[in-house]
Amino acid sequence: MWKARDIVQAIGRGFSPQRAFTLLDDEIYLRIISLEEYGNTPNQIRRLKGRVIGQGGKTRRNIEELTSTFLTIFGNTIAIIGELENQQIALTAIIRLLRGAEHSSVYRYLNDQRRKLKRQRQQEMWRPVGSEGADKP
Repeated sequence: MWKARDIVQAIGRGFSPQRAFTLLDDEIYLRIISLEEYGNTPNQIRRLKGRVIGQGGKTRRNIEELTSTFLTIFGNTIAIIGELENQQIALTAIIRLLRGAEHSSVYRYLNDQRRKLKRQRQQEMWRPVGSEGADKP
């Protein structure tokens, strides 16, 4: 029932039905950020949206690619669909942009987090099965 609500909400926030239906996966979540928490006037909201979208959509695309998430900037909100860990990284990057961080420092953060996640996943993948406690006498 919660998943159906999230799918409808995602479509209402501007996601395509195809992307919204990824929420049926138990590992995928929807997160919505209100831009009104970061700007009070319509001009401030427009400027904040522009910072997250970037020139020609470049910033938004980079965040999506580096975090394996989907973003929409619609009305006074930004919505994120993705795995919880990736979503949190995207959220942190977006909040940094909304608070005025330079794009280059946000990209550096995203690249660092991506490398860290990749390293963690490789270590988990190559951990021998049943090796817990194997080196104890």
